[in-house]
Amino acid sequence: MRICYLTGARLKQKNGGILENESESLEHIIPNALGGRLKSKDILSHYANQHLNETVDKKFVKIFEAFCLRLELGRDRPATPSMRGKHSHYGVDVIFKNNRFYPTKPVFDEQNMVIYADSEKTGHNYRTHLLAKGKIAAADAVRVFDDMAGSIELKFELDNKVFNQGFAKIAVGFATLKGVAREYLRSAVDIEKNRLREDIILIPSVPKSHIEQEFELQVRKGSHYPVHGLVLYGSRKDRLLYCHVELFSAFQWHVILDDNYEGEDIFHSYIHQLSMDSEITLNEYLCSVLSEESGRALAPCYKRITKNDAVNLRTRHIIGSDMMRKYTYFKFNSLCAFSNMIYLRRKMAILGL
Repeated sequence: MRICYLTGARLKQKNGGILENESESLEHIIPNALGGRLKSKDILSHYANQHLNETVDKKFVKIFEAFCLRLELGRDRPATPSMRGKHSHYGVDVIFKNNRFYPTKPVFDEQNMVIYADSEKTGHNYRTHLLAKGKIAAADAVRVFDDMAGSIELKFELDNKVFNQGFAKIAVGFATLKGVAREYLRSAVDIEKNRLREDIILIPSVPKSHIEQEFELQVRKGSHYPVHGLVLYGSRKDRLLYCHVELFSAFQWHVILDDNYEGEDIFHSYIHQLSMDSEITLNEYLCSVLSEESGRALAPCYKRITKNDAVNLRTRHIIGSDMMRKYTYFKFNSLCAFSNMIYLRRKMAILGL
């Protein structure tokens, strides 16, 4: 029986081209705008999919757009997204689109006699404007560029509610795909009010053993970096069901789905390598960084936590553990450096360098 995890409605097949609120709907469990490929028609109704897209997905994906655009991730539906940033040297707003950074308004660098604009046509029109204002002379050799080099500050702004619900939506979708009943998602889904909860419990994911720490410190050098990863654990003994959600190998959180779990023991994993746009096994991922022996030893306990671990990790997060802060910065900065490298390589290829 296919049940919408948000509304509890039994999903109907589409009746020709007619869509009803309870009709099945194709859902990307990890948003397609983030390069997500895992999808299903068996977890959300048409109404719920549209509602969550408007209230969660659109805002959630914008948090990560600086990475998505530089990595140029594949999508099911081709698009030409853009984002705003600021040029550190000129202090002007710029737009990043189609592998170019260009200013929102023309910029004249008087010292170097250069005009930057969104197109050569705009740049030459601005040159005419400068001539009319007496800012330059007709004999001046003013160059026009429609792309700006230099240091660009790209925004990374968190909306805690959207961030938490975005991670919860991914976790709930994966759990539902793997057959978890709706009543075991009560810590993330308000099953009486048919909505995602406001008080989502996210537990920071940090290495728990020396071997896992070695993996996390070295994974940026591995052949599969970066990845989107999901690990679903359910323990009847520990009465805990959660999903580890990892985006870009950098944003790592355990989403608590049920803190009084009474179902069967569960373990499922999913790893999507973004560079090759393909799924790999957990063993392949771990053994690409660690020795085969170490990777296979880590796999059964990879991202596994107990209820006591969850309480301790959440407490350390709330009080601001220095270790957690350093680990988070390390992961974030590793992804920033990798994204810049990929962008610069692509830019050099475009320029034929």
